Amino acid sequence: MKNNKKIVLIFFIIFINISYSQTYSIDVKKLNVREKPDQNSRVIGSFSKNDTVNTISEEGDWLKVENNNKIGYISKKYVSAQKNEKSKIENGFIPGFKKVFLNSFLLICLVLFTYQTYKRRIADSRYKTGYRNGKFSIREYITYGTYSLIFSLIIGIISGVTSWIATF
Repeated sequence: MKNNKKIVLIFFIIFINISYSQTYSIDVKKLNVREKPDQNSRVIGSFSKNDTVNTISEEGDWLKVENNNKIGYISKKYVSAQKNEKSKIENGFIPGFKKVFLNSFLLICLVLFTYQTYKRRIADSRYKTGYRNGKFSIREYITYGTYSLIFSLIIGIISGVTSWIATF
């Protein structure tokens, strides 16, 4: 049962962090960025014709985007997907690889260290080995850091391949 929980947790972390980022070009003179994926929602920004936009996610007929450090939505009707992006192909990895890698690395480290701390405590929240002996050793930092690094690299590579395939 414990192994099943670990496997489910690993797959959950992988699929949460894989980001599918498609680049779109704006086809209209001015395209409003809305607060929610609704035509009547408040406008929080805009894009001009021929601007390029990287999407965060897709929700029906709306694309979730970032504009001036604000997250908003634009309609898919007024944009067209860009097919060949030289920057993604020339660099070897998508520009978002670092962000996906860093986020997944930090999340996996947090999960592993929290699990290890939880495992060392008894029912009334004291450490099993005593008050001072419940701290992490350097060996554990290296071990769990290495596991986190390996999982994060796998997640980043999967994300990079997914986005690279989407450019064709």
